[in-house]
Parts: sequence; C-alpha cells; structure tokens
Amino acid sequence: HIRTAGERTFFRRLKEGLTGEGAARQNAINASLAQGVEASLRWLTELTTSLATTNYAITRVNDRVSSLVSDTARLAHYSADTREQLLTLADQVHQKLNHLEERLHRVDQVQRAQLHLEQIFSWWSAGRYAS
Repeated sequence: HIRTAGERTFFRRLKEGLTGEGAARQNAINASLAQGVEASLRWLTELTTSLATTNYAITRVNDRVSSLVSDTARLAHYSADTREQLLTLADQVHQKLNHLEERLHRVDQVQRAQLHLEQIFSWWSAGRYAS
C-alpha cells in the first residue's frame, strides 16, 4: 500500500478519492489487518491455554520432585548403615570372586599340565622320544 501510494500521481489520487477506489483499497487493507490481528489473538489464546496446562503440569512435577527430595533426605539418614553394610558386602564378594578366579586359574593350569603330560607320555610310548 505504501509503495502504491508513493507511485500514484496527484491526479490519480484525486480520481481515486472521488471514485472511492482509495477508500475501498484502504478498507481492504484494514480488513486484512483486522483478520491478522484476530488470527493472532486466537493463536495467543490457544498458546496461553496450552501454556497454562503446561505450567500446571510443571508445577505438579516440581511439587513431586520436592517431595522426592524430602523423602530421599529422610532415607539417606536411615540408609547410612545400609550403605556401609552394602560396601562391606561388595568388598567381601569382590574378594571371594578374586579367590575363585585364582582357584579356577590354578585348576586350568593343572588340567593343561596333565594334558601336556599325557601328550608327552603318549608320544613317548609311540616311540617319538625314543632317541
């Protein structure tokens, strides 16, 4: 509209003013702007409703998290002994596992040694080590 208004000559503007073309153009522009404002208002209303729901949900989550923090603090007070017992148990289990792994390794070595001896005796009895 601004570009069109700047390009029109004085006589053309006078003619449009007398025939009502300028007023019709301005009314169309105003109607378009009003529709844009109404659409924006609807969108903002929907957004506000959505945000209100979201904010309520966030408030509920925040309340629940605060409650959980409080409950966790209470549990932490009572769980110090349990934590210490769990650490002791974990250490004992770790030691037992290491002991079992060492025993398993020794058994594996003994089995390998026995297999090797059997192989050597087998070769010896077959005459491979006769010389």
